[in-house]
Amino acid sequence: LGIYAHPIFSDFGDYPSFVRERINNMSSLQGFSRSRLPYFSAEEVKMLRGSADFFGLNHYTTFLMSPSSMEPGWDIPSMDQDTGVKMEQNLSWPMPGADWLTVNPPGFRKLINWIDNKYNSLKKVPIIITENGMSDKGQTEDYERVSYFNDYLEQVLLAMYEDGCNVKGYFSWTLMDDFEWNDGYTTKFGLFKVDFDSPLKTRTPKLSAHNFANIVRTRLIDFDYIKPPTEFNRLLE
Repeated sequence: LGIYAHPIFSDFGDYPSFVRERINNMSSLQGFSRSRLPYFSAEEVKMLRGSADFFGLNHYTTFLMSPSSMEPGWDIPSMDQDTGVKMEQNLSWPMPGADWLTVNPPGFRKLINWIDNKYNSLKKVPIIITENGMSDKGQTEDYERVSYFNDYLEQVLLAMYEDGCNVKGYFSWTLMDDFEWNDGYTTKFGLFKVDFDSPLKTRTPKLSAHNFANIVRTRLIDFDYIKPPTEFNRLLE
């Protein structure tokens, strides 16, 4: 995250020093005559620093991180080799749809706090959650998505009112089922179900659409508004 945020939101601009050192070192080991990470001029550093009106954050899931050793293929440039970390997910966390997306709401609060604490400029420039959501198989009785939004929005509120983070906006992903990258139409993120076999592409609101509308309408998270059956208790319980 810092490689993109640091040049804009940090006090000094430019790439994080550890990112610079890591990529410089990997570039040298891979036989490059210069770093694969370009250098900003002093003028560019000044131009980029403080140039954003808000910090846009997409968040879906949480990973567990640990240092990684030099894996086979390290001499082929890649982001994975540059980071020098191993990313894993705790398989005890719920995984309602895509195999890369486990549910861990407290991880969202930790991320918001890390960003807010890392960049002093965010005391004046707000954080806006530009994407947050989960996938499933497309069922209209999507109790897991109801719980997901309730639990994740609760973590946003805790970050705001208990931790003092400057969050000013939130957008769910997404309004209706769509074409999701390599997963195509097989992965469903929508609040509305789309019948892709219908000439009219009929849209049907899922339970999560009604729940999200109630949150927007009342400005409250009502965990009892749509109560799941016993097998779909709140994801953290």
